[in-house]
Formats: sequence, structure tokens, C-alpha cells
Amino acid sequence: MKTLAQITDLHLDDFLADHYQVDTRKNVLAVLDNVRQRGIGEVVLTGDLGNRTSLDWLFETLQSSGLRYRILLGNHDERQDFATRAFPEPPVAEEGFYYSSVLEDVLCLFLDSSSGTVGPRQLKWLGERLADKTDQIIVFIHHPVLDCGQTTMDRLYPLLNRDEVAAVLKKADRPVSIFCGHYHNRHEQTQGTLTQYLTPATLLQMKTKGDAPTPESRSIGYRILEFDKTTLRTEVVEVLG
Repeated sequence: MKTLAQITDLHLDDFLADHYQVDTRKNVLAVLDNVRQRGIGEVVLTGDLGNRTSLDWLFETLQSSGLRYRILLGNHDERQDFATRAFPEPPVAEEGFYYSSVLEDVLCLFLDSSSGTVGPRQLKWLGERLADKTDQIIVFIHHPVLDCGQTTMDRLYPLLNRDEVAAVLKKADRPVSIFCGHYHNRHEQTQGTLTQYLTPATLLQMKTKGDAPTPESRSIGYRILEFDKTTLRTEVVEVLG
């Protein structure tokens, strides 16, 4: 059984952290400490990592933590800032940085939606990877692929070609679990063979309704995944910010 933690929307030292006066480094350390206390040895960071001036601190912190880590980029991340960073598997560097791994006989796909879309080359690559014969598939992506109920973020800042991405994933014709962030809240839903899990942010949480994104809570959280070829269990862990 594979166990890992998904951490998302760190926003280290960026304009949102400044605007909302959040000590994001403290939040990240609190989450990583909670992960280690639970005996989890691996994390996936699903985008909006932080200001380029904070990245050295982030990677040094991850390396000194002893945790194995994987990263992918969000809409607030600049691709050029990650061109020389080490990825656990050599990423495809067309339209972003994306890659795949087979963990516990489960195909895990790490996508790049930092431009607000999943481009045609990445979609082609995705379709090719879905031909791999595994009983279930796990997708990590910054943006939600499925509409979360016409929330504020669904209306203002969605993945621009989410229907196209969903159509490619549905062609796998077997269970696909999508783990994402971006909306700074938690949500779960199933649409056919796709089940989507939205994970709380490490910055703060936003209200789901309104004319503009509005803070709801300064609590923070992350998600635990446990899986093998036939099983998937997941839960959200709340960490007070």
C-alpha cells in the first residue's frame, strides 16, 4: 500500500501572502511536521508554490525534511523558475513540465496546467499514457477538471479547456481519481469514471460563492492518499494556521 500526502497552494512569500498577511513559511513547516508525525514519507506539491525568491528555501526545506517529493506547477508559478530544478522523473518539457510514474501498480500522472490550459501536445501525451494497462489511474493537476458547482473560482479562474481534458480522461474507460487544488477549499464529486478530490490550501481557504474570491478561514490542510492497484483511500487533515 502506497501512502503519500498532497500539499497545495503554498503561495510562499508571494503577493497573496503579503495581501492577507500570512506567514506562509510557518504554514508550510506546520504541514510538513504534521506529515512526518503521521509517518508519511512522501509528498506531492500540486502547484502555486511561491515567489521565485522563496524557491531555494522551499527545496532546501524539502530536502532537509527527509521526505521524498514530487512537484507540479500552478497558475502562479513561472515555468522558467523550474527549468533547472530536479524532478523525480525526467519531465516532458513541451507546454510545461509533466511526467508519469507507476506506483504500487497504479499509473500516476503529474500534469502541468500553469498556463491555465492543458495544451494539445500534453493532451496527446496524456492519451498515450492512458493506454498503459493499470486497473486504476491517479491524476495530479493544479486546476480542477470538473466544475465544482459554479463556484466563484469556477466562473472566474477555471481550467480553460477542462471539458477537453475530462473527455480524454474518460476514454481510459476505468476509474480515474483526480487530485487538485487552486480553489482554496475542499470538494469531492464523481462524474462517470472520474472522481475529483479538491484539497485545501496551505495559504488560507476561500469562500465558494461570491462575486470575487474572499477569504473564509485561516485554517490550512492537506490530503492523505493510501492506494494500491485495487484500493484508494483518502482523507483531509486540517492543520490550524
